[in-house]
Amino acid sequence: MASGRNIAVYIAKETTFGTAPASADSIIKVTGISADLKQETKKSNSRVGVRFSPGQYIVGQLGSITLDSEIYPDTVGYLFKGIANKESVVTSGSGYKHTFTPKDDGDPVTFTIQEDLAGLIRYNYLGCAFDELTIDAKVKDFATATITGSFQDKEEPDVYGYYTGSYSTLSLFTPQMISISLGGSPTNYVKNMQIKISNGLYKEDFRLNKSNLVSSLPLGAGTVTGNIEFTTDMLSEISKYDSGTSTSMVITLESTELIAASEPYKIVITIPYIFYSAATINRDENFMTIKLDFEAFYNGTNDIYTIELYDKKSTEY
Repeated sequence: MASGRNIAVYIAKETTFGTAPASADSIIKVTGISADLKQETKKSNSRVGVRFSPGQYIVGQLGSITLDSEIYPDTVGYLFKGIANKESVVTSGSGYKHTFTPKDDGDPVTFTIQEDLAGLIRYNYLGCAFDELTIDAKVKDFATATITGSFQDKEEPDVYGYYTGSYSTLSLFTPQMISISLGGSPTNYVKNMQIKISNGLYKEDFRLNKSNLVSSLPLGAGTVTGNIEFTTDMLSEISKYDSGTSTSMVITLESTELIAASEPYKIVITIPYIFYSAATINRDENFMTIKLDFEAFYNGTNDIYTIELYDKKSTEY
């Protein structure tokens, strides 16, 4: 028997889709992982003198993976790279600024995710492409990130696995490190918020190439959606929903961990053009709140979202 807490997860950026790199880029902390390889089968309809099919055959396969994690400032960049697929890095003070923006089309960055199940067995999930990133921030809770994606194949690596890297020793992001601006103005009234970035991966690129594996997992139609819940001090925000007026959003997570003096690790998520799609008033007898759903759109000029990460890493993720 083994404890489910004794699981290690490694991430390695692939240079060839579906081929595991020789070494991992990082070991990452997760609060949960699920990974399943689904075989698509087809039964033979040949008549063989009885009423039953003589067998079934694998005609395709595709895996699904979910990683749940708290957000650490020195490893979350791998999640941002996998969802956005474009990155630039420049010097910023004593550290570096990584800017992640969405790739327009083509194939995404892919990873090999290795799971060490308490030292009992290791699995490589090959050709992992990230389909959706959900970021949640709630009062009295840690900021969290959930990645869902697909993978091409699964293998058992050699007995040694990756066994490289060390866990982040930095503090995770807590509620007191989070601030939000709407329409260019800071607000102190938000209680909870969620952002969901979806890549719309195309998962049917099977070919007559002597393989039952997908040849790629290209980017499809993307969306950026979410919701915010706030106190009635921001009741006027509903008027933007009623009138169909656009607004903007900036979410900043500023760590107490420092790159250098007065230079904190920091994440800034900018969404320049959003519309509210639903408005709900929670008429609780003790404390009323308002929830607004939103969706981001392309304004013809800016990227639909930009994620800036300030850290000590001098190269791209």
